[in-house]
Amino acid sequence: MLQPTMAFGSITDVIAELNPRDPVYCIYPQVLRRDVRRFLDGFPGRTLYALKANPEPRVVQHVLAAGVEHFDAASVEEMELVHGIDAAACCYFMAPVRMRGAVRTAFTNHGVRHFVVDHIDELKRVVDELPSNDAVIFVRMAALNPDATYNLSEKFGATPARAVELLHEIQDIGMEPALAFNTGSLVRRPAAFVNALERCQDVLGQANVDIRLLDIGGGFPSNYPGMTSEPLTAFFDAIDETRRRLPLLADLELLAEPGRALIAGGRITADAGTAPQ
Repeated sequence: MLQPTMAFGSITDVIAELNPRDPVYCIYPQVLRRDVRRFLDGFPGRTLYALKANPEPRVVQHVLAAGVEHFDAASVEEMELVHGIDAAACCYFMAPVRMRGAVRTAFTNHGVRHFVVDHIDELKRVVDELPSNDAVIFVRMAALNPDATYNLSEKFGATPARAVELLHEIQDIGMEPALAFNTGSLVRRPAAFVNALERCQDVLGQANVDIRLLDIGGGFPSNYPGMTSEPLTAFFDAIDETRRRLPLLADLELLAEPGRALIAGGRITADAGTAPQ
């Protein structure tokens, strides 16, 4: 159960009135909701909030209130958190490695129908735990990007050849295949997404498997001190233009999993003055 929320005009007022000994969690609701709306209005597809970026319940409440209906969950615990706030929210299990039994719990208890894999062994585990074929299985392929602050493809992601094999395997099993990638964390230029989308075109051309969903992951930037990135509109435009010019991607529905890009601006900043504009 959430503790009562206290409202202050600035961080200076917080310090003056509370003189806190322990850390105080400060949120700028109007900034948080503004940034969420900017992404929802600008991204040419379906937006999933990546809960791992900040699972604080009040943050999740504001994300929901701003219009997000879909959530990228990395664990059953994150699904429980979201559904404890809004039972109608739609969760996706977009972590390529999970604890045993988590897939079945997600499917049965939380209505999850979207999962991701990047290895044949993980696909077998997912299939073994699902009580039916009513599921979409995304194949996460590697999207190496030296421009990312954290290059997640060093840990996760199938090679193009493996991605083709996995798409065939999912189709043969009788589940719906889909494709996914993640360019990394805090990507500063949209070229990383353009390159990854072009690789998706190649993979789908080799696989000759029909899909309807393409998850382009997260990695969208939020500027921290000493860090400058291109504006989100440049990312949205480059992603949409690239998708439209690639024939095997042109009619696909895009999904994205932003984290920091939605909520970083709505948290406390180094400036102890008024809320950021």
